[in-house]
Order: sequence, then C-alpha cells, then structure tokens
Amino acid sequence: MNDLNVAAIRNLAGLATPMALRVAVTLGLTDRLRGDGAAVEQVATELKVSPVALELLLGHLAALGIVERVSTSYRTTVYGATLCSDADNGLTNFLHLDMAGGRSELAFVELLHSITTGEAGYSRRYGQDFWADLDD
Repeated sequence: MNDLNVAAIRNLAGLATPMALRVAVTLGLTDRLRGDGAAVEQVATELKVSPVALELLLGHLAALGIVERVSTSYRTTVYGATLCSDADNGLTNFLHLDMAGGRSELAFVELLHSITTGEAGYSRRYGQDFWADLDD
C-alpha cells in the first residue's frame, strides 16, 4: 500500500473543506469580513451562531487562504473575495446551501440510495423533485 495514494484519496474524500466553503457562503462570511474584517464575537452575535464553532470554521478557512487572521479579527483575502456574493462567477448559487446549486449538490449524500434503488436522491432528501423544489 502506498501512503501517498492513501493520503491523496483521503483528500479527495474529505467533506470538511467543501462544507466549510458552503457554510461560509451561506452565512455570507466573505462579504461580512471584507475590508478591515471583524472579531469573531461580533460576527457570531450578528449571525446568531456559536462563537466557538465560528472560530473553528474561520480557522479552517484561514488555512485555505479564504480569510486571514489580523490581530483579533478575521478578514477576507483577495482569494476569498472570489466567494463574495457580488463576484458574479456562479459560486454563490453553486455553494449556498439554500440555493438551487447548493441544494442539488447536497443531494449527493443520497447517492448510495440512488445507485441501489434507481430512485432520485434529490426527492428522497427534500421530499420533492428538483424542479418542484426550484418552483417553491
């Protein structure tokens, strides 16, 4: 067994980074942290989220280069600005957990069900097919 292959497959299979990006977009973190940024406590209060969990998320996003820690705050990097809602690149729809692209991506958690039954995973996850969901 090749340890490099194992490490590569672990990187391909990991869900932490894709979900961290989706949560960041859904919460609007890159938009909120533009410019000088903001302290974790302040953002957590504004968004009504756990400051401890937000700090962990921002730490992961900092490791990815999406945000950076500055003094007692975090701010969006130039790279991270790609995830801002006005970047006009389609990433917001693709990643936002409450938009069509993000919801359809999450339906992939039902892939085993789809493969074993031949049924759509989207309707299993959301209770209706994609187009009906989109109409709602």
